Amino acid sequence: MPEQEERKALKLVSRSARQWKAVHMKDEKPCPISFERDYSGVTTAADYADAWLRLGKAVAVMPDRESVCGTYFISDSGCNRIAVFKPVDEEWGQSGRPLSVEPFEGYAEAFLLGECAYKEAAAYLLDHNNNAGVPQTAIVKCIYPIPTSCGVSSGMGAFQVYQDNVGDADDYGPGIFSQENVQRIATFDLRVLNCDRHAGNLLVQETKDAKVRKLIPIDHGYILPDRVVTPPWPAWMQWPQVREPLCPSVKSYIQSVEFSHDNAMLEEELADKIHSGSLRTLRITTHLLKSGVDIGMSLYEIGLLVYSSGTGKSKSVLEKLADEAYAAGLVREQRIESQLDLAALEHSSSAKGKLQPTTEDFIVRYASKLIDRHLQVLQGFGSCISRARSHPNFLRRPSDKPPRKSLLSSSGSSPVSSGRLREYRALRLSSPSHGPGN
Repeated sequence: MPEQEERKALKLVSRSARQWKAVHMKDEKPCPISFERDYSGVTTAADYADAWLRLGKAVAVMPDRESVCGTYFISDSGCNRIAVFKPVDEEWGQSGRPLSVEPFEGYAEAFLLGECAYKEAAAYLLDHNNNAGVPQTAIVKCIYPIPTSCGVSSGMGAFQVYQDNVGDADDYGPGIFSQENVQRIATFDLRVLNCDRHAGNLLVQETKDAKVRKLIPIDHGYILPDRVVTPPWPAWMQWPQVREPLCPSVKSYIQSVEFSHDNAMLEEELADKIHSGSLRTLRITTHLLKSGVDIGMSLYEIGLLVYSSGTGKSKSVLEKLADEAYAAGLVREQRIESQLDLAALEHSSSAKGKLQPTTEDFIVRYASKLIDRHLQVLQGFGSCISRARSHPNFLRRPSDKPPRKSLLSSSGSSPVSSGRLREYRALRLSSPSHGPGN
């Protein structure tokens, strides 16, 4: 067996993929792991690509469009595409990267060098039961031909089963995609804080219904940033499907998601490749998503707290709340009585050294309380919020009385206390001035 592995041009590295192959194909040594994902497609593609690579007849082609990371379509001798390979050493910022495209301005510090391939693998793991349709992805070690030279390269990278398609979402109007399909992808993007969701990385496939097309989400190297940031406006935020009430299956899926399970799975599969800051981000976004759905918000309404549609560097509500929680965590850990300059949070938390687990937990709990407080205010003032239009429950006050048409009575006076109104305005324009205690 070791001699056979030495001759391999492509070798599975992901423990969960190797375990699946050991159980279902009986040609790998067992690699015990406490969870299971379907890797039938990726193991078959890996074996097929390995055979062609060893014969020296595999073809590696770079896509026509520019990419932040090195990307290769691996094909057989007949140019039939097998998989997409993204090597670690050709990611943005690496010395071997042959590309010039830089990632999103102002976000580079939120992503660490050499982790994009592992984020691709994490995306498939976090897409439970293939809810959003993320293609099967695993980490492999591959010897592949370089199309721009006569040489070959060898390295670790993300290996994803190629998806046949008829274009991407840029080529179609949103009306041909089902509400459930769009909502599942939006749910995934919100949960992993995807910073790179444009129409070009939503592939389109035909279905049995000639009037409906299916979206396949790809390119997930820029999920789970090291700190909560404000991602660019995703393509689906402009589509009507996310303004509608949640499909029952989507709501049920969101309610079933548990960070503790995801954390254990990522720790077991990717070890130190997914850093503590990324896990903190996942905890915070998972809490926002579940809490927002619990009070009847649509995915569009939740997205308004997460994304920015402008070209400037204005922070989202979520980033402001996370910044405040992070600042409080640093103060707590360093025992500094003076107020921390929030501008210092423009730098990645990893640059300041790894935080203690108790501090990480404190930051998440603090951020969660700030999020809950903000959602309570939005729920209480739902009738004056222009975005609260797609779900009747979101417009109801805690008393379950129908919402007033206006916050002002006929006499022009406010039906709510001036103190509560000031609190609402403060929470809308900036993060709360007073957070929860320890």
